[in-house]
Amino acid sequence: MKQPTDDHEAAIDAILRSRSSTRDEKIAELRRLAYDARETAVAAEEGMSGAGDDGPDLAAIQAALRRLGATDDPTHPAKH
Repeated sequence: MKQPTDDHEAAIDAILRSRSSTRDEKIAELRRLAYDARETAVAAEEGMSGAGDDGPDLAAIQAALRRLGATDDPTHPAKH
């Protein structure tokens, strides 16, 4: 049975392998995933996690960004 993490890793890999996306488009998509990963982490810390899906792995997203010669966007959701 596939785990959510497998799906997220496959999504990251698909972004990196995409031939129809430019490098900048790939970076933008990975940064969106990084933002989502942070949002999910904040929600989980605040007891608002959903159906048990931990969301995309931030470390894996950041590694993918480094493969493209980019860094993670520093803007992320702040805890209230």
